[in-house]
Amino acid sequence: MEIRTLQPSDLDEVQELFRKTIVTVNRSDYSEEQTKRWSEQMKWKEELLHHYAYVAVDEAQIIGFATLSHAGSIEMLYVHQAFQGQKVATRLLEVLEKIALELNFEELSTEASITARPFFEKKGFYVAEEQVKWIQDTPFINYRMLKRLIKVRT
Repeated sequence: MEIRTLQPSDLDEVQELFRKTIVTVNRSDYSEEQTKRWSEQMKWKEELLHHYAYVAVDEAQIIGFATLSHAGSIEMLYVHQAFQGQKVATRLLEVLEKIALELNFEELSTEASITARPFFEKKGFYVAEEQVKWIQDTPFINYRMLKRLIKVRT
């Protein structure tokens, strides 16, 4: 597995990974209507190029992607359904944390889905707040999570 910077030519493949991950992986925690609405949210695609954005690639296939905003928020972290549990998200998060430390961020934040919450908790994030977000007329529970970053002195 290779982690590299997201390129404009990756956007269609990343969009498809986003859609498929939600309707398969997140389906265990959200209803069919919720996952349908969520997966249809594609307005963010071009915004990826304005974040620190990385893809995980295995044999020329994008198997995951993650983005970090300039404010220190992990906006997206998605892994292909066939690569769940294979440390793809961990490797992507490590890259984002390294960037955040280089930028002297004191903490990272994210809005984690029900599905992603246990992963982020294992990685040192804590729930700051349970939230209800709306996509059109459909409510979604998610969690605003935070992690304090500690810069190691060498």
